[in-house]
Amino acid sequence: MSNPIEDSANVLRNICKRRNSLVAFRKVVSRLLERDGPAEAEAALEWCCENLSDVDEFLGRHAPELATEAVALAEHMERSVPERLDSFRGRLNLESVGGPADYRLLYYIVRLTRARRVVETGVAAGWSSSAVLTALERNSNGGRLFSSDFPYLRLRNPEGVIGAMVEDRHRSAWELFIDGDAVNLAVIAERLDAIDLLHYDSDKTRGGRERALQLLGGLFTDETIVVFDDVHCNLQFRDLVERSDWAFRVFSFDDKYVGVTGPGARVLFDGGVHGGCVSVAKAVTGRMRD
Repeated sequence: MSNPIEDSANVLRNICKRRNSLVAFRKVVSRLLERDGPAEAEAALEWCCENLSDVDEFLGRHAPELATEAVALAEHMERSVPERLDSFRGRLNLESVGGPADYRLLYYIVRLTRARRVVETGVAAGWSSSAVLTALERNSNGGRLFSSDFPYLRLRNPEGVIGAMVEDRHRSAWELFIDGDAVNLAVIAERLDAIDLLHYDSDKTRGGRERALQLLGGLFTDETIVVFDDVHCNLQFRDLVERSDWAFRVFSFDDKYVGVTGPGARVLFDGGVHGGCVSVAKAVTGRMRD
């Protein structure tokens, strides 16, 4: 259970660190000036529901053996949570660092496309990072993961919590940057000549997502895949696929919506199975109104 007094003390202590103060200020300004209105969120939710595809059908279409691998990995990760978090970082409430992305889907895409240059924003406990790094290891093609995050200031040791799920054997293929997307993505862009997969799961605002695309879009190739989490928050994903004419799919995960697109997405898709939107939409709408 979170302690408001302790959380406030941690925020004050962490925000006084020079590297955190400017990024925290930018985040506050961004959230005040770039709030996406409820009408747009409702429209985005409706659009997601109308375009929802079956993720299990997608996973099994091209490579059923990789789908089996992905499911096995997800089950392993879920079983290892208590031991991993307790022994590696001390006791940690997963809710304090946000929920995981669809790590099963990310693992499958990395394995199917044999991606080598992967960029992600938003690490938190490291569910998606761990899945991607496992996939890169199994690809055996020298792939690397470049991750951008910013410490959760309400935690006592926020830097130490980032990526707690990532196993030691995977860290040599992982470059983690924790100064916020505005700084991190510029640094990452200088280190890469191309991006095979971008997984975006940080600032949910339209502005945050567009800024990431501006910083990294020059590294996209005809084979790049882009995955956005929480595409029901606003219409940025819809507008992106309409103006780019990229193929896309929308999937549900943990009562949220995930969008998959990019210049190389067309090769992944040969039609979709729609369904299940009613129950997912009700759950998302309930959270939005809480």
